[in-house]
Amino acid sequence: MDWTLEVVILPVSDIMQFSPDDGGTFFGFADPDGNTWAIQELKVREEKPLIPVEHRGRLGAPTD
Repeated sequence: MDWTLEVVILPVSDIMQFSPDDGGTFFGFADPDGNTWAIQELKVREEKPLIPVEHRGRLGAPTD
């Protein structure tokens, strides 16, 4: 299977902090199809990543 990567620069919202607690900071954007997305900062992932480093290579994610 051949993959093509297209780089698209999208405008994003300002960073919004709804709470000083972990998980209370967001920003958002809309993709070219009109779908809107919210990105949430989770500082706990610095110490405990969602995908452990030893499993990233098999999922195609960088291992560093």
